[in-house]
Amino acid sequence: MAKQILIVEDDIDLAKILKTILEQNGYRTRVALDGAEALDAVLKDVIDLVVTDLKMSWVEGDIVTRLLKGYEKTRHIPILVYTGLSPEEIGRYQLEGVEAIVRKPVEPKVLLEKIKEIFLRAS
Repeated sequence: MAKQILIVEDDIDLAKILKTILEQNGYRTRVALDGAEALDAVLKDVIDLVVTDLKMSWVEGDIVTRLLKGYEKTRHIPILVYTGLSPEEIGRYQLEGVEAIVRKPVEPKVLLEKIKEIFLRAS
């Protein structure tokens, strides 16, 4: 069965682009438009990877990562941070347990390679 990836992105157009790229490459996807939706999704569905933005409304991505890694039922889920922030801005966030960080914009090939690496390490 194809791996399911949760896309956490408050920019709906970007979420649709990510969804299309991932689905065209054999992944199943689910989209959450903010951190609160993401937390709900991981508790209700089998998620194999979370791809999250950092700067979002309601619950920001760093809080999502801390909650996921701090909760026994979800701490095993790998997380890839996908952000437009500069390295200096990224450094202000607590991102313990995050498997990878990629900066927007990223070529689809690079994103897909990073996801493949994460799944290989997790298996």
